[in-house]
Amino acid sequence: MPLACDSTVALEASEQCPRTHSLIIEAFAEAPEIVSALIDHPEGRRINFAGSTHMSWIIAKRAAEQPKP
Repeated sequence: MPLACDSTVALEASEQCPRTHSLIIEAFAEAPEIVSALIDHPEGRRINFAGSTHMSWIIAKRAAEQPKP
C-alpha cells in the first residue's frame, strides 16, 4: 500500500523463497485499481491519507467523483 500512496518501500529478496518478491511486485502493479476500488466502495464514508501532496491531489480528485453521504 505505501507505493500506492507514493511512499518509499525497500524490499529484500529472500534466498529461501525468491518468488515471493515477484508476487509482491505484481501486487504493487495493481495498486491503482485497489485504491480506486476503496474510494468507490459504497460502504466507505471517508478517506484518510498521509503521503505526498501530489498523491493527495490525485486521491482528492478521484474522491470528488464519488461523493459520500
